[in-house]
This record gives sequence, structure tokens and C-alpha cells, in this order.
Amino acid sequence: MSIEHVLTVDDFPKWALSALINEDYSSLNWNDIITLDTFLEHFAKVTHWEIDMDSLDDGNFKRYPAFGLAADCCTVKGYAA
Repeated sequence: MSIEHVLTVDDFPKWALSALINEDYSSLNWNDIITLDTFLEHFAKVTHWEIDMDSLDDGNFKRYPAFGLAADCCTVKGYAA
């Protein structure tokens, strides 16, 4: 089995990282959960997400992130088996 890089998202909202990586939705409100789940449905074949650690300290505020309202963002990479 090989793992392939499927996509890179340069404007992923940092507020959703815990849910993406650890499946910890406890800090999200209902609207945030629905928004994140809708985004993830588009990439159902992705089995593993990885954070580009260099993108966490940028102060990378985006008015139009991949989903949701304006937020600090980072880069995540999705992989499929």
C-alpha cells in the first residue's frame, strides 16, 4: 500500500485544527462543526492530515479561508492510502 499526497490547503483555519487532527470537536460550536464537516466531505478519500508546522507562526490572517469566517490560517496537507 502506498500513500500519496492528495491536496494542500494553504488557508485552513487554525480554529479547526484540533478537530481535524485529534477529532476533538469540544471547542467548536454547532455552526463550526457543520462548516468543518461540510468541508471534509469534499475530501472523503483523504485518510491522513498533516500540518505544515512552519505555517503556524506566520500570523497568516485570511479574510476568506477555505471555509468559515475570517481567521488565522495555516497549511495542511492531505494524504490518501
